[in-house]
Amino acid sequence: LNAGQTCVAPDYLYVHKSIKDKLLKKEFDNNTVNRTLSFLKEYNLINDEKLVSMYVKDRLRNQGEKKIKYSLMQKGISEELIYRELNKVNNDDLEDIAYNLALKKYEVLSKRENDKYKLYQKLTRYLMGRGYGYDLVSRVVKRIVN
Repeated sequence: LNAGQTCVAPDYLYVHKSIKDKLLKKEFDNNTVNRTLSFLKEYNLINDEKLVSMYVKDRLRNQGEKKIKYSLMQKGISEELIYRELNKVNNDDLEDIAYNLALKKYEVLSKRENDKYKLYQKLTRYLMGRGYGYDLVSRVVKRIVN
């Protein structure tokens, strides 16, 4: 985790794939790995759905859908599960979050930069780097710069 960022996903919720990979890396046989995973699922210690839900809610405060999707895929979460959770997100809420992030950045940048074109470019790069889609970024940055 980055300094200042916290994730609301509890420490005891793990991703199925990461545990399986770790156990196989430690050279446990498949039978032992499968029994361990079954045990953890039985006691609800492995719950990818709950993890994705909490992860998305937490990360939406400062990241776009693309960045969230990519980081969850890196953890071994299925695309179907990720899309299901991201589709629950209200686009208006997402735009409001992006607008607030861009507005904060604009206030910092406008102290050093007066050229609207450069401000537009910097804000666009900032939001794109946060994982927001181009259409959303374009609308938000136009609202702020103009």
